[in-house]
Amino acid sequence: MVRIRSVLIVFAAQRPGTAVALRRAMNRSLLLAAAVLALAGSLACKAESLERPLDVGPVASGPGSIEAERRRLQGSWRLDRFEVIDSAGAARVVRAEAILTYDEYGNLTVRGKLLEPIPGEKTIEHPLLQYAGPIVIDPPKQQFRLGAIKAPTAIDPGLESKIDPSFLRKYELTETTLKISYLNSSGSPTAIASFTRQ
Repeated sequence: MVRIRSVLIVFAAQRPGTAVALRRAMNRSLLLAAAVLALAGSLACKAESLERPLDVGPVASGPGSIEAERRRLQGSWRLDRFEVIDSAGAARVVRAEAILTYDEYGNLTVRGKLLEPIPGEKTIEHPLLQYAGPIVIDPPKQQFRLGAIKAPTAIDPGLESKIDPSFLRKYELTETTLKISYLNSSGSPTAIASFTRQ
């Protein structure tokens, strides 16, 4: 760099009037190089900041949080009583058996069997009930909805009209009991299932 600069100075000295123009050209080159270096440094800082993991704070796990409610629901529950509710609001017990399991990953699994037809139906088209999938819990409202469930067998049409996967589920939970009320799109109850912890 020293040698190039001395050559340029000698060249400028040999040609009068070029010294000022040469100095200006060198200043512009230096300014351009400084701007390029500043831009590269700025981009490097931005790239570095994007690679850092986001700090989203601690996961809520106290009473009333989703995590706390998941822990309360976790385990296996045996069906004690299943009631269906007609359009007039009258409840009728239907004989059935089922085991509901909620795991640590937020997945709900139900395996059950209808032992008699749903009121208004003459036969049981599909006696077995099996489905599994994630649920979305709303602890303050004490309710949940099914996510994308997998059902290896078809649900009995009469039963599906009472516990359709799209229905909202309201729940009441204690250490040993779980009561689920099924609400249709109008918000009317269609069935109630009462479970005991196994």
